[in-house]
Amino acid sequence: KPIVVFGIDNSSSVVSHLDSAAFRVGFQQKLNQLKEELSSDYQIEIYTIGQETQLSEKPNFKDKRTNISSFLEELNQLYANRNLSAVVMASDGLYNTGSNPIYTNYPFKAPFYTLALGDTTIKKDLKINRVFHNELAFLGNTFPINVNVQSSFFAKQSTSVGIYKGTNLLAEEKIYFDS
Repeated sequence: KPIVVFGIDNSSSVVSHLDSAAFRVGFQQKLNQLKEELSSDYQIEIYTIGQETQLSEKPNFKDKRTNISSFLEELNQLYANRNLSAVVMASDGLYNTGSNPIYTNYPFKAPFYTLALGDTTIKKDLKINRVFHNELAFLGNTFPINVNVQSSFFAKQSTSVGIYKGTNLLAEEKIYFDS
């Protein structure tokens, strides 16, 4: 049978702003119903995605971390050269450990579907988008570092960006957001 893999974000961030008890029960019922409907034509594999990726049909939404790249690497290891027909990932899209999933290899021709879970409200937040630096620096020389910081709902406010070596502060700059 063709294989369909489901990856379920098992982190607490998925249910943090929802009626979590109702969501958990309803989500599990829908997942079981979908598996039953598809199982006559497909081999269904369900994984929970948290700090680790585990083969499990019962997400509890209690993990404190989400490692989406670990899930994608697991797919690469277990389903290469197999009859993978689709991958479905249900997540709030927030990952806080592992590498950026955008840069993780997905070598399959099978479509990758996403199902957005959780609260989509944009919250007050700061994010380092990119750090520009010289590829080569000599010991004892100074060199420029340009940090691209993005803000959401920080208009007319400021923050500080610091560069540390271990616990020692090497440089710090205050940033003011106009808009």
